[in-house]
Amino acid sequence: MIRSRLLGLVVLIFWATLSLGCGTSSSSTYAPAGLDAQEQADELGSDDLLQPGEDAVVPGEDAVVPGEDAVVPGEDAAEQDIPGPDIDPQEVPFAVVDTGQDRCFNFFQEITCGDPGSNFFGQDGQYHGFQPKYVDNGDGTVTDLVTGLMWQRDPGVKMTFDEAIAGADAFSLAGYDDWRLPTIKELYSLIDFTGVTGLEAADSIPYIPPVFAFQYGDEAAGERFIDAQYASSTEYVSTTMGGDHTVFGVNFADGRIKGYGTTSPQGGDKKFFVLYVRGAAYGENDFADNGDGTVTDHATGLTWQQSDDGKGRFWEEALADCEALTLGAQDDWRLPSIKELQGIVDYTRSPDTTGSAAIDPIFAATETTDPEGQPNFGYYWSGTTHLDGLDLGS
Repeated sequence: MIRSRLLGLVVLIFWATLSLGCGTSSSSTYAPAGLDAQEQADELGSDDLLQPGEDAVVPGEDAVVPGEDAVVPGEDAAEQDIPGPDIDPQEVPFAVVDTGQDRCFNFFQEITCGDPGSNFFGQDGQYHGFQPKYVDNGDGTVTDLVTGLMWQRDPGVKMTFDEAIAGADAFSLAGYDDWRLPTIKELYSLIDFTGVTGLEAADSIPYIPPVFAFQYGDEAAGERFIDAQYASSTEYVSTTMGGDHTVFGVNFADGRIKGYGTTSPQGGDKKFFVLYVRGAAYGENDFADNGDGTVTDHATGLTWQQSDDGKGRFWEEALADCEALTLGAQDDWRLPSIKELQGIVDYTRSPDTTGSAAIDPIFAATETTDPEGQPNFGYYWSGTTHLDGLDLGS
């Protein structure tokens, strides 16, 4: 289990204790200090992994050569007294990979990470989860030592959604033929928020660990440099763009999840990059109502506030309120990272099809009214900053 609190907002706030909104849990996963690199490497056993190797690659580091030591981001976490997990990720079936973010920001720019009680305290860069750790197996595949998933390393050329679905059945790599198109939660597990979206490719850093082959959009062919959308198998249960069939995907050039119409605005079928995956199912929640205003997800070990409070807040206020929250006899709540918050989205639900927010009905989300006067649901804050545009953190 995980002990820590998450908070979400948009016109409201969700708190969880390493479980939803602001989060916490009965078995602590976040300790006063994070594991150092060697401790984590020792604790990450390989018996249950698909194809463990000796070497790992992580965001911000060059791909390792077979035989070299694994590299883990945030190696100085213990020295900085940054909270990090105190359990092995293999103890939970849906281990949420850390975003990689280790800096702090205000509304406009990077700032020095402050102490408890200071402005903007409690954001993503001040909490460390399961640190990303990857192995380049040297055969065109990459193993994620946190999730246990094995990935195709190089997406190759773009293809349509129908081609991506059909191609999985015929795909064979490194002697394996049980590949599949990843769900949106599997695909988003790879995102790395040390990425930066600049004004052009030369000013940008991809939001995917460098162990994977990556290319920006082909501007010579008329694409934007940010046209690096990767398809998932998760289809939107409603439609967009005037009735277009829509699938969820991750853009590793600009660091966003989006719903993409499968028809291109320029005509024909839209094309995506594709990374096939194999391994045990990942991203399935296991919620339990604790009867005290909190919900524990036994799949992630996170505990969440069960319902938002219906109040809108600025981000700074959301951070502070979550840090100050006492709920379910716990007081170690925090604003969730964006990957933790995305982990509780229920992609089988939508306002159009279920008349609800896209979240399990064990939670209560405040209904709002959109600018057109139609019923809708709010947005929720995470503690993660998206580095997009001329001024980082804006």
